[in-house]
Amino acid sequence: MKNHLFLIGFMGAGKTSVGLTLAAELDLPYVDLDQKIVALAGKSIPEIFHEEGEAVFRDLESSTLFDLSGSPPSVVATGGGIIGRSENRAFMSDHGTVFYLFAQWETLKQRIGATAGRPLAQADHDWRATRELLSARSQWYEQADYIIVTDHRTVADIVTEIRSHAKL
Repeated sequence: MKNHLFLIGFMGAGKTSVGLTLAAELDLPYVDLDQKIVALAGKSIPEIFHEEGEAVFRDLESSTLFDLSGSPPSVVATGGGIIGRSENRAFMSDHGTVFYLFAQWETLKQRIGATAGRPLAQADHDWRATRELLSARSQWYEQADYIIVTDHRTVADIVTEIRSHAKL
């Protein structure tokens, strides 16, 4: 049954900001998968990456996503890398409508800045590796049901567009 609204996109795309507002407007639960992982693991995402590695984090990410099966409709903000696994893409497609929040590279770079808590951007002072990561993921992001451009738009405008496509 398709009942969730999944927000995917690269770090800095606006998944959290848009997700919180969208959930409030639709009177649906808001689920931030990264927050759920932190609560379950009892440590921050950078700590998980540093102490246990990215593969362990990705396993936690998948299992947390799959736990949404059978739960009431909700707005789900995902981590930027969740689309790297085909089983995650299939789950989201089977259980909801997937919205890719797209932003141009310069917009993402400005939003990300030196934000703490983004383990894949921390050591990348010249941004080359981060841009390559975005490029590698783009093919999967673009498989979303809808691509929502977020550059130079308000959260309210983005939410209005998503609501026009939402299937609940």
